[in-house]
Amino acid sequence: MVVPDLLASLGQFAGPPGSISRRRLVVLVRLGVLALVIFLFASGPEGTVRLWNLRTENQELTRENRQLAAEIFQLENITRYLESDTAYIEKVAREEYGYAKPDEIIYLKPEPPDEK
Repeated sequence: MVVPDLLASLGQFAGPPGSISRRRLVVLVRLGVLALVIFLFASGPEGTVRLWNLRTENQELTRENRQLAAEIFQLENITRYLESDTAYIEKVAREEYGYAKPDEIIYLKPEPPDEK
């Protein structure tokens, strides 16, 4: 037989050619096919390794999404507070935009010249 001779020539089996029984050969072929199927299943484009990586990435993105949702909630609360706080609005209008009340006089401090 060609297959037992080939396997014996590879040094995987001891004994003279033809010493492998037909039953043992069938078991070896089945194990080889099973190993090939498992390898292809695990390493293919939709294999278990890829699915595992996608599941991990999904968990990380879900965690990040929850953190960002909590941050958005906090910022929306701060925004509502700041929009209703007239003292803060007046402070920003004065400091950032130079607004003044009708009878106020604004004194501006001159900026020092840049020294180069």
